[in-house]
Amino acid sequence: LSETPFAIALETPYELEILGQNVFLKQENRLFWLDEKIKEFTEIARDASSFIISQDNGKLAYFNDTEISVYFFKEKIEQIEERPDQNILLARFSEKLGQAFWLNNDYLIFTVGNELKTVEIDNRDQPNIADLAEFNNPQIYFNKEDKKASVLTEGNLLISSQILP
Repeated sequence: LSETPFAIALETPYELEILGQNVFLKQENRLFWLDEKIKEFTEIARDASSFIISQDNGKLAYFNDTEISVYFFKEKIEQIEERPDQNILLARFSEKLGQAFWLNNDYLIFTVGNELKTVEIDNRDQPNIADLAEFNNPQIYFNKEDKKASVLTEGNLLISSQILP
């Protein structure tokens, strides 16, 4: 895959994952991306327990227990300027982050403790974070087809109306 050999550490767990057109390698909590232009793995994050790629394959949201960050694969100039190979820390929380999904290419929905939140991917100033609801031990899912969020809490399945147009 890579023209430059990737140094393997013995007794270290590795995961290889393909999302869309992108190849990722996790070395414990370090996250690498195979950059096709230079034909080698580039380190994106040193502490990423999970990650999700946007629908347009232009952004990667990655998480650890308390932080959400975004890595930009492509340049995009609109209201905000996104440069390739740019990392942005979106938010840091005192409670543990749970699940997360892309609503569209510019918004994430996620849980922090018992709270359901959304954040706009915006590097102009502070990220816009909105509290949506609070549930006991929520398990969330976002259906991209019908644009509805589902929350499983205390044995009850709650389904939102359509969130996006």
